This record gives sequence, C-alpha cells and structure tokens, in this order.
Amino acid sequence: MILKVASIQGGPNTTDKEKNTEALCRLLDEAALQHPDFVLMSELCNLPYFCSVEDESCFDWAEPIPGPTTEQFAQKAKQHGMHIIAPIFEKTPDVIYYNSAVVISDQGAIIEGTLSDGTKVPAYRKSHIPYSYDQHLNRLRTNEKYYFSPGPGIATFDTAKGRIGILICYDKRYFEAWRMLELMGAQIIF
Repeated sequence: MILKVASIQGGPNTTDKEKNTEALCRLLDEAALQHPDFVLMSELCNLPYFCSVEDESCFDWAEPIPGPTTEQFAQKAKQHGMHIIAPIFEKTPDVIYYNSAVVISDQGAIIEGTLSDGTKVPAYRKSHIPYSYDQHLNRLRTNEKYYFSPGPGIATFDTAKGRIGILICYDKRYFEAWRMLELMGAQIIF
C-alpha cells in the first residue's frame, strides 16, 4: 500500500493560540489539495515553543482532549477525508499536563491509542521529558519537566490505513521506544 503523508510546520507561532489554530486550519485546507492519507503537525502545533522559560501563565494554554483545537481539526479531517496527527498541550480532568499528540480519523473522530498492557488513552503522551541547561551560556535551554508529566507509555493507534505509532521530539533519541512500537505492531511511526 502506498500512503501519502503531508507535514505542516506552522510556526513560529504567536502567543494567540486561536489565531495559530485558524492558520493551521488554512494550511490543512492547502495540504488537502494533495489528497494525503495523513497530515502530521509539529510538536505543540498551535503554540510557540515556551519551554525555554518557566512561566506559570503558559499553563493557561493547555486544553482537554477533546477540546477546542481537536474539534476544529476533526472538522477538517472529516471535510477532507484525511487523518490528522495534532500535537497539543493537554490538561486532563484531574489537572495533569502532557505534551500530547492526538490522532484524528478521516471521519473526524479521535482515535484512542492502546498501551502495551491494553490500556486505552486519548492521545500519545510524550514519555521522555527533557531538561537542558547550557553551561557555556549559563542559561536554561529547555525545561519541559516544569510543564509536562511523562506519559503512561508508548501507544499504538489503529487507523483505516494501518496501525501507527508516534514519538514526540526527544522520544526519538531512545531506541527502546522505536523497538517497542515495532513489537506492538506499528506499521508506520510518525
């Protein structure tokens, strides 16, 4: 089977999440002209990368799944008949924050993921959370640990085009994550 994949890098984003989401929806319309099976967006797709500072107000950007962003992307997925992988800043009902990637079907529904123990999850939640301090410049480079909890594990998603897996940024440095997705039957890893 041949699959067509589009990738959208919407940034650099502004601090206006709604404006950024609208811009991404226009890019989804543009990508749809190529009839992709999957559209993959960048990490924290509708936000600026804020993890190089520790600012409590950034938690205001987090949202539930489903939520405003996933609902807009679900409409686009259904309208264009394409799967969308949308990484967002998630806030759970019990107030846990994750760097997550939601998989939306070509019918506009959120596809639940399955962990290795069979547990269902609403999204892949980044497992490896980095902290980096630049000794030479004497400044923080990134502190995702300030914002995000590590996810509960590696997940696969059964789509109409096959079983997929997702790794977010720093996750890709750990070969165990790649191997686990393969052992869990992922045919494609985004």
